[in-house]
Amino acid sequence: KNGTHEGEFVFYTGEQNYMDYGKIDTWNGMSEMSWWSSNQSNMINGTDGAVFHPLLNRNELLYIFAADLCRSIHLAYVSDVEVKGIQAYRFAPPEDVLMSPKDNPTNEGFCVPAGDCLGTGVLKVSVCREGAPIVVSFPHFYQADPKYINAVEGLNPNKEEHETYLDLQPTTGVPIRACKRAQLNIILKRVQGFPKTKLINETIFPIMFVNETATIDDDSASQMRTLLLIVTLVSNFPLLIVGMGLILLMVLVVLFCRNRQKKNEVKRIDFTEAFHSFTTAKDDTAYTPVSDKPEEPSETHATQPTRNGSYIAMSPVEAQKC
Repeated sequence: KNGTHEGEFVFYTGEQNYMDYGKIDTWNGMSEMSWWSSNQSNMINGTDGAVFHPLLNRNELLYIFAADLCRSIHLAYVSDVEVKGIQAYRFAPPEDVLMSPKDNPTNEGFCVPAGDCLGTGVLKVSVCREGAPIVVSFPHFYQADPKYINAVEGLNPNKEEHETYLDLQPTTGVPIRACKRAQLNIILKRVQGFPKTKLINETIFPIMFVNETATIDDDSASQMRTLLLIVTLVSNFPLLIVGMGLILLMVLVVLFCRNRQKKNEVKRIDFTEAFHSFTTAKDDTAYTPVSDKPEEPSETHATQPTRNGSYIAMSPVEAQKC
């Protein structure tokens, strides 16, 4: 907005439903208009274009009440754009907004009196401009019927220079760049009693067009980037917790497996060493061979029977002990 007074607006705060945030409740004390020829055309829909509800999506239509057009229009998603490092959705009026009632019957209510309709791309707003023969269009009759373009020399409509659009940050619904382009025209026709008008063919003649553009400043853009980062982190906090939990679980599993493998290696080493010690001890064991020397008779052994192999003799004292 450039400070132009467009009337008194009453807006919804969105406390009950965030989708209603910024919508117009009344304009100049009216909840609907009365100068168009259908109830639908007289409705005051949407916002004033300064704010929109948060959490926008690409598939929705956004409605704006344009006081200078004396009607509500809708915007459709065009593309994703980036403005000073901020991701945004571009919305613009589609061709059916100012389409002829022959091609879009919903616009028939903007013909006043009923049936008195102009062609595609222009809107007669005399009913809300005290009867003045004023017609509104996009600059250079962009999106208008070729007959209006060809009627005036020097017109060269193109999308880049003559399209109206809004670049909206989808999380907050705040416009970060806006471009409003409109053209004022008058209806030219022959006037009886004025000879100089006898050569005029009835047409719509452009007088001027306005190009109002606004872009978010650098400081505000920096603050918005910071806030959006915080919102992203907070909204993804549960996912971050789950991710960290999975990582910790994987670390614990790896440590458990490594610890178990280490224990198995220790047991294997202990068994090998035990087996090696047993083998060494067996190799180092000395056995006394059985003596083949014949026994010599003696008094001590006279009474004992002869036995093969080695024997152990016990003295009478040892026998008594046993």
